[in-house]
Amino acid sequence: MSTSKQSNEINSTPSVNVLAYIEGSDPVIKNEVVLVTAHFDHLGMRGSDIYYGADDNASGTSAVLEIAQAFAQAKAAGQGPNVVYCGMLVTGEEKGLLGSQYYTEHPVFPLAQTIVDVNIDMIGRVDTHHADSNYIYVIALTA
Repeated sequence: MSTSKQSNEINSTPSVNVLAYIEGSDPVIKNEVVLVTAHFDHLGMRGSDIYYGADDNASGTSAVLEIAQAFAQAKAAGQGPNVVYCGMLVTGEEKGLLGSQYYTEHPVFPLAQTIVDVNIDMIGRVDTHHADSNYIYVIALTA
């Protein structure tokens, strides 16, 4: 009986998360943080299977940028957010939520001040349960 050894190759690729920050204006809650996140990596191709980056997840990345732009314009007009807006584009998510893990281990804002993370992924995705793209999945965790 022959045995074969399987070897794994580990490759390291440097990458970064990208953050947008708009300070809060309410004197009482201005240090509370609302994260709006999306991942900006995708798998491309694996063999002959195509993983479409426009769906997963350029749509979420675009939404984070649009929301940041809207808050910046509102702030310039004197109507900025009451709490900190932090838009974050995370990387390495398709390889194991690596960008999110890095942020939780090295937060820019204390996690105790972060009141929510609205993660946007695949806007308008149509699947076997949703023939119409007019829906949203909401997942919530409580302590």
